[in-house]
Amino acid sequence: MKSTKLKKINDIKNKTRKNKKAILESITPTLTTSQRETVCKQFSNTYNTFEDKVEAAFKKNHIDFNSVNYNLEKQIINDLKKAVSTSNITPQNNFYSYINDRWLKEYELQENQKYIVQVDDFRIVQDKVYRELIEIIENYISNPKTKNTKKALCIKNAYESFKNINTNEQQQCVANAMLELIDELRKNKENLWKMLAIMNKNEIVSWSTPFVWSLNPDDKNPKIFKCCLESPQLT
Repeated sequence: MKSTKLKKINDIKNKTRKNKKAILESITPTLTTSQRETVCKQFSNTYNTFEDKVEAAFKKNHIDFNSVNYNLEKQIINDLKKAVSTSNITPQNNFYSYINDRWLKEYELQENQKYIVQVDDFRIVQDKVYRELIEIIENYISNPKTKNTKKALCIKNAYESFKNINTNEQQQCVANAMLELIDELRKNKENLWKMLAIMNKNEIVSWSTPFVWSLNPDDKNPKIFKCCLESPQLT
């Protein structure tokens, strides 16, 4: 009697295992080795050490890093010296200029990039992304297949309004009006809070004010917005 019950229990367990395996096989496609390395981060074959990559790079360049005559530190210093022309700049007094001086001197801004006042790789790539995005928008709103769709018309309206939002004369008029208002408020020290409130209306400059006011969704309930006072971001 007892053995019969155990047999039934074991049969049920085996059947469950088979069903589970069949279900997993049906919903999980067979992955190649490269796919497993990409998707399954904990897959045993994905463990590649940093040292292995370095050794492979050395071997590719025919460098015998195990040789007693090879000095890695000396090689790094030589590479650093190649990056900058001889001048009074040293790594000790200005490491940034020591590394980037030659690149900054050789890189020339294009005419449509003259608005970039701080030249670095991040801003140049950012400018490239902006122009690619504009090109995508213009292609989408002019393509015969998409230009008459509701989405394309909305994008076109927004794009055209952004380009023609203000003329130079209108911008100058608004700037002068703001300057007059600030000058008037400065005449009385009691207007300090009014000054802070006005500055916080403009998100372009509000981040650097002594108190930064913003309206943000609540962390626990995104349907509710709350007033936030934060510290400034010092430059």
